[in-house]
Amino acid sequence: RRRRRRPHDDERRGDAGGAPRAPDEQFDTADAPDEEATRGVQEQQYGPHPPTNPGGEAALGPRPAPRPAGGSLRGGRPAPVSSGILQYVAAAAQRNAGLGDDVRDLRRAGVDVAVLSWTGDPRRAKLSDTQGVATDDAFPAVLRAAARAGIRPAVHLEPYEGRSPRTVREDLAYLIDRYGDFLRGGASKDDDARPIVYVYDAYHSPAAEWAALLCPPTSAAAAADSDVSSSSIRGTPLDVVAIATLLDSRELDALVDSGCFDGLYTYFATDGFTYGSTRRHWRALTRAAREKNLFVSLSVGPGYNDTRIRPWNDVATRDRRGGRYFSDGLRAALDADPDAVSITSFNEWGEGTQIEPARRRSPDDAHLDYGDNDELYLDLLRDFKAEWLKNSGAKRASSSPEADL
Repeated sequence: RRRRRRPHDDERRGDAGGAPRAPDEQFDTADAPDEEATRGVQEQQYGPHPPTNPGGEAALGPRPAPRPAGGSLRGGRPAPVSSGILQYVAAAAQRNAGLGDDVRDLRRAGVDVAVLSWTGDPRRAKLSDTQGVATDDAFPAVLRAAARAGIRPAVHLEPYEGRSPRTVREDLAYLIDRYGDFLRGGASKDDDARPIVYVYDAYHSPAAEWAALLCPPTSAAAAADSDVSSSSIRGTPLDVVAIATLLDSRELDALVDSGCFDGLYTYFATDGFTYGSTRRHWRALTRAAREKNLFVSLSVGPGYNDTRIRPWNDVATRDRRGGRYFSDGLRAALDADPDAVSITSFNEWGEGTQIEPARRRSPDDAHLDYGDNDELYLDLLRDFKAEWLKNSGAKRASSSPEADL
């Protein structure tokens, strides 16, 4: 099945110099983190939403046949993509000379799609994410490099100041006019070729506003609200595969489904930080989403440690345990059988979630736990994808008529 701040320049590999670069079966919240308390903590720590990540995120898995468009539970909503791996790369980080190495690393690890941090139409005033990072000027080089490596690009839309479904429509018009050929390129013959857009922190806008943008004009939502039928992007040149961050269990219905998103992703690398990032809920979450014909991307990280930039946030730290934290997360995702496994992150050094090649320079580099293998996490990722492909092939064979003979 199918399956984000910038790195320290002197720790990256490439021309810039320096060392090598780096099961709960119930869909309930009885034992999950308290969702209101969790969101309160997030807003206390990060402002109105958890931190944006212009760093890197990924996902893997074999390529199944796409789901039929217009499933009965989706009211005719277009089918999501069926890509292999979704790998999120920080566009801001790619301004330096290591870009070619980055995409080659992704390709060697079996990455099929690079999800690039984007802060919206740069022609809009004060356009950047909440940390003041703007990434559009890096897009052309990253997109060309991805195309040369045979990696399909996708967009991770950051929560810039003033973002709303109305401004997102303007963003899509800019993206498709300027980069549409790249964003549609690289899709296999079985994939949905529409541009893929991950909407980080979609919950900041009401589901009804997302529905006006994302519900098909022939849907029940459009019949009940003229704004939907007049502003929908579905079936127009601006149509995209829209995937929303899911934090708590209620958002599956109240945001993702009601807002007519094509799917969800869980994003956070810290197991237990939100309902969506709590691994023991992944099986139930995937099943519940499938019943609604929603695309599911479960996010796995190698660990988490942002205490260099947020010294007070040690509660979110997860030790890498020599790669075991990463392997355990990949295994939990495989067991849940999602459409994608997204890796948070490829090169998010500020939060200690990078998996790109790196080596520890001093005992203080606690967020670097690669042992003696600079490419430990790429190796683990490559091995995991091979296992997923194998398991997926076995499942398809066991369900085929020939296998029953």
